[in-house]
Amino acid sequence: MEMFRKAFNLPANDPQVVITDVDPGILGGDESAEVSLDSEWSGAVAPGATIKVVISSTTLTTNGVFLSASYIVDNNVADIMTVSFEACESKLTPEQNAFLNATWQQAAAEGISVFVASGDQGAADCDVKGLSASPASGGLAVNGLASTPFNTAVGGTEFNENGNQATYWGAEDVFGQAFLDRAQRQSTDFHLDTWNTVSNSEGRSLHRRDGIQAVIAGIALCNRALAP
Repeated sequence: MEMFRKAFNLPANDPQVVITDVDPGILGGDESAEVSLDSEWSGAVAPGATIKVVISSTTLTTNGVFLSASYIVDNNVADIMTVSFEACESKLTPEQNAFLNATWQQAAAEGISVFVASGDQGAADCDVKGLSASPASGGLAVNGLASTPFNTAVGGTEFNENGNQATYWGAEDVFGQAFLDRAQRQSTDFHLDTWNTVSNSEGRSLHRRDGIQAVIAGIALCNRALAP
């Protein structure tokens, strides 16, 4: 954490570690990586914020992630909570899904904003984790920890261009015309649905998202969503 903040010229601000029961020690692997990632980038987004890392030991009946979530919500530890762990929703038990729904609902009632990673597999969260050239075989699935109405699922997408990056990406920066041209050419499947349009009393269409939006003369890129 200290090396990360120094590399990005951030002021020193070590996280506070809260151990709810028995200290599980240094587990290494994904657990340590996810905790480090969350702590580092939470501190980068909000350099002056107090970062609290809540740690719980997994028991014979309950995963440590669930125990930490309960502790944070029951004790109203912070206004913003991030969770980087994932689990295939269909492989969670009904009791586990009910627990997550109730816990995130309680968090929302307390004014805690819960942000959960959408997962590394996109819409195939039940497939084997990690990079693979094989097609997904587990069907459409999401991260069960992120699938309630009371949390915000957060994630990105990494494309596999199969070595044909030039087909999809231009040499210009993201605002360059070549990028827009390629994006429009490759996005014919994305169109404006009725739920993507919100109209006000003046009949002006707000937040239009016509796939990859075309360049409109006189309207800056960042304001294009407000085009009539």
